Amino acid sequence: MMRNRRTRNKAPIPAKYMFLFSIIIFIGLSLQTFYYVERNLAPVIKDIARIRTEQLATQAINDAINKKIAQSINFKALVDFQKDKNGNIQAATFNYNEYSRIVGEATITIDQYKKELS
Repeated sequence: MMRNRRTRNKAPIPAKYMFLFSIIIFIGLSLQTFYYVERNLAPVIKDIARIRTEQLATQAINDAINKKIAQSINFKALVDFQKDKNGNIQAATFNYNEYSRIVGEATITIDQYKKELS
């Protein structure tokens, strides 16, 4: 008997096409996974960045106060005491000129820190 030429024992899909198909599926699933992870992590990363920025700003302000202001200020110059004839304190007045100078120095120092951080 003769065999029919159409019935051959072949794999349903050739190996090179199966490999190509597997690569395409792998790339597609990888892209979907990356998109899902990015979409869900973006808000968390933004929150972390915002919190870190606030921490750096707070640190800059504290450093400006500790280094520049606390070391170079004469706190007795901020308050003027008015005394009577016997040397007793009658009144205390706030020295706004000295206060403005201190605030100006702090602002300049904080601006310098901001420039360094950016």
